Amino acid sequence: MRVPLIIAGPGIKQGAETQVLANGLDVYPTILFWTRAAKPQDVLLDGCDLSALLTGNPTDATLVKTANGDVRDTILHHFPHGSAAGSSLRQGGYKLLYNYDQVGKAAKPEVELYRLYDAKGTRTDIEEQTDLAAQMPEKAKAMKTLLLAELEAMAASRPYLNPHVSEALPNQDTVCKPGKLKRQGRTVSLSFTERGAKVVKSYLLYTRNKGERAEEWFRVEASLGNGRVSAELPKGTNGYLFTLIDEHNYLTSSTTTEEKGAQ
Repeated sequence: MRVPLIIAGPGIKQGAETQVLANGLDVYPTILFWTRAAKPQDVLLDGCDLSALLTGNPTDATLVKTANGDVRDTILHHFPHGSAAGSSLRQGGYKLLYNYDQVGKAAKPEVELYRLYDAKGTRTDIEEQTDLAAQMPEKAKAMKTLLLAELEAMAASRPYLNPHVSEALPNQDTVCKPGKLKRQGRTVSLSFTERGAKVVKSYLLYTRNKGERAEEWFRVEASLGNGRVSAELPKGTNGYLFTLIDEHNYLTSSTTTEEKGAQ
């Protein structure tokens, strides 16, 4: 998330360096401006046009503005998978890390807060060695609130907990037990038994090319109630299953059902 960005071109001063925040998503709107290309209609661009910064004063962060004209001082990164699942928020000189894999790990905090630059833009902890979350709880709380609100606004997917891992996790033994899959016409359903934790959401996962090298799965929300979930099976489906998510964010699933031929 912290790599050099090198740009050369007409009107850009040679040898200029800057600590102004930039993002790979900024390249597209910048090229649109330089080429005078028409902007896509009804599309919200996540990046900002850097042309004024690059051809003006490259150290002036106020030249980087969002679509509504505000100076950008915040950038979000979302990486909700892998061994280091997390999201981060850069705001001014601060960076907040939100860890998704900290459940059941006493040594790993939910949030970490680092001050990468001081108010003058001078590097202070670019290596992220000093976690300030305990010293600046209000700052950490405010940035966490903003980060989660941004993720919610963009309907970002977030990871679920796996109840079948070998290590002990809180509320692991309260996860529901899936029952049997049933099908009537295009309606498929799954019964389940709650064992302490309430099931709050369910999805039908389905594929139209099961067994192929480029097998692709899709997701639709299922109806939930009275110990059963159900959904309409999309046409062309040849494999499907249900996922069940409980109040503690654990996810369990039914077995995969394979249809002979597209249904």
